[in-house]
Amino acid sequence: MDFERAYSAWRQRPFPEGSRIDPLDELHADLVLADTWVAQTIIPFVEDGRYHPAQVDVLGKLQEIRDGAAALGKSGVADEKRLAREYLTYAELLRTAYESFLKKVKRFELSFTDPSVRVYTNTLISYDNRKGWCPRQDLNLCSRLRRPVLYPG
Repeated sequence: MDFERAYSAWRQRPFPEGSRIDPLDELHADLVLADTWVAQTIIPFVEDGRYHPAQVDVLGKLQEIRDGAAALGKSGVADEKRLAREYLTYAELLRTAYESFLKKVKRFELSFTDPSVRVYTNTLISYDNRKGWCPRQDLNLCSRLRRPVLYPG
């Protein structure tokens, strides 16, 4: 999945609800943390063209969440299994968005250091001189998909 689609899918998906069951609640808290890390890394790039690498192992944390959700999904009652599946699905969505973001940033960096790579030639366009750069002209992620990130539960 390309970055724009992964980003759109992540931003449009509601955050899963919390739980009163301790293991699920802890998993939910970890998911909130991972979502925050992904948001703090990706959103500034999309909105302002700024890239600040995460100082934590985002993919490692997401794998930990996915493993925990898969284990909790195998046991428990139907409601617990449903929440565990939702957490697993959301963690997968975060992983996809973050991995596609890292690929895009890698290609972007190569386009400035390796003259044989021309992946981003003329794809960064100025959309507002005060805000910086928009990654894509045809899918204006800079304004159309902006929404506050709220964490229910």
